[in-house]
Amino acid sequence: MKKIIQTGDPRTVSRRLDALEKRTLFHGLPFLQRSMLQKINLNRLLLKNNFNKSIKLLSKTNNTMIFLIV
Repeated sequence: MKKIIQTGDPRTVSRRLDALEKRTLFHGLPFLQRSMLQKINLNRLLLKNNFNKSIKLLSKTNNTMIFLIV
């Protein structure tokens, strides 16, 4: 399963990320909204879901990075 993760908004809190993870897994949504995921939470998300997968940086703008996990 491929997931695209956008990071970059510093206003995110952990419980929003947890709720988003549950919603994403439940509905199978490939996109995690930038407004709900911090750069610092990318490692947390990967570790929490035990991803042993490659991460590719798709694009980078001034405050947003988009990763593809395969």
